[in-house]
Amino acid sequence: MKISKKQKIYGSVLGAALVAWGVDAMFFESPEAPNREGASAAVAPRAQAAPEPVPSTAAPVVAQEDSSQWLGARLREWSEKNPDATDQVRDIFAPPASWITQKPAPTPGKAAEDFRRDHHLMAVVLGASGGSAVIDGRLLHIGQTVGGCRLKAVSSGCADLIGPDGREFRVLIGPEDDKNVK
Repeated sequence: MKISKKQKIYGSVLGAALVAWGVDAMFFESPEAPNREGASAAVAPRAQAAPEPVPSTAAPVVAQEDSSQWLGARLREWSEKNPDATDQVRDIFAPPASWITQKPAPTPGKAAEDFRRDHHLMAVVLGASGGSAVIDGRLLHIGQTVGGCRLKAVSSGCADLIGPDGREFRVLIGPEDDKNVK
């Protein structure tokens, strides 16, 4: 029987894995390694005495820190020393304010004109829950907002919105020059 090149590669990878496992077992003992006394205790549990209550006036007992918990302990210690520092911490996942484009606040009465210029009603879905509207390719349910305006109601071919200034206006499907598209 002849051993192929593929079988030789598989054998050498398996041999390297076994050698690595042996070196790991001999030189790098993990802290979670099972001890034999604990295993026998799991089979035949010993009777344990109830822990004694600690008086409330006693100083807190600091447990021996686990070497894998040192970062958490340091962070807890720092946060106890600096309770007001959390107000100054910024969200690292939020973009800086300089990256966000600031739009000027709409002038009262111009919200409807600005909305009609910037957004387009594409479809209306009437339903038992009040319906939905498709504005700029995004499906909005009653109560959701787009462009600072909240969708109030939908009816056949139109959507009623409330601007940021509290004024209500209506947007129609199709071109704004009142020509019927056929």
